[in-house]
Amino acid sequence: MVIADRTKELKKLWALNNFEKIKTYQKAWREKNKEKIKAQKKVYYYENIEKIKFDKKETYILNKEIIKARTNAYYHANKEALIPKMKAQGKKYRAKNKEKIQEKNKIWWAANPDKRTAYLAKRRAKHRVPKWVDKEEKFLIVEAYNLAKLRNKMSNIVWHVDHIIPLLAEKASGLHTIHNLQVIPAKLNQLKNNNYEV
Repeated sequence: MVIADRTKELKKLWALNNFEKIKTYQKAWREKNKEKIKAQKKVYYYENIEKIKFDKKETYILNKEIIKARTNAYYHANKEALIPKMKAQGKKYRAKNKEKIQEKNKIWWAANPDKRTAYLAKRRAKHRVPKWVDKEEKFLIVEAYNLAKLRNKMSNIVWHVDHIIPLLAEKASGLHTIHNLQVIPAKLNQLKNNNYEV
């Protein structure tokens, strides 16, 4: 046991004294055996896929804030190079998984009709959304659609989210902001149509 411990110590000491030599040798060996290492890693990954996924998830949960901060910092430092790359990857993914995305969207839209309505209204009003509309106001806009949905459930009449000053009226043009929205019965909204008296 004493001899084994002494041998261990001597090996450790030799490794410390020849650190650079070992490092150079290992680098050269890795370069020479690139394909072999790649194949071994692949085999190991598929044999331990569940463990790896669990470990990654656990690591992320434990270091969530650090990982987020690091990712955010990296993104902002390399924004110019990353954006075109990300757009290209997104385009490629969407083209490859068109049906999968459509199905996922269909399920999400069905579960979030209020958000869908707000999104469609925003899309229609695309050119009428000012740049100063912040997250808080966007939240309030979605809440207006939630209110309409709630009133639909609670009463026997249909409610709409209406633009007080229509987006494309003949004599005026309103903005898609919370100050220009009101929740009114659908009949009133249809009567009003796109008309606005200045």
